[in-house]
Amino acid sequence: MTKQDIIELVARYDTELKLYPPERSDTSQVLAATPQAFGHLRWMCGQIKQFAEEGRLDKCNRWLGFVQGALWALGRGTIDRFREDNVCAKSA
Repeated sequence: MTKQDIIELVARYDTELKLYPPERSDTSQVLAATPQAFGHLRWMCGQIKQFAEEGRLDKCNRWLGFVQGALWALGRGTIDRFREDNVCAKSA
């Protein structure tokens, strides 16, 4: 994915999580679909955008994979949906 693809994709996830304030959390105790967990993921989306703007695409991809995996584990999407997000971003 290009820098712009990543920025657009995390903007979509950020919009989906807009009910939760973006906040870095102590994630050692976050094990469920809580506002704290979703807020942390939203904070991560902001960090991913910053990394993309800095050209740190390898780090973006690692963090994006984590966000997608966490969203899947927390019941906010399917593996197929996230795979499609990545394919669409590459072909856009």
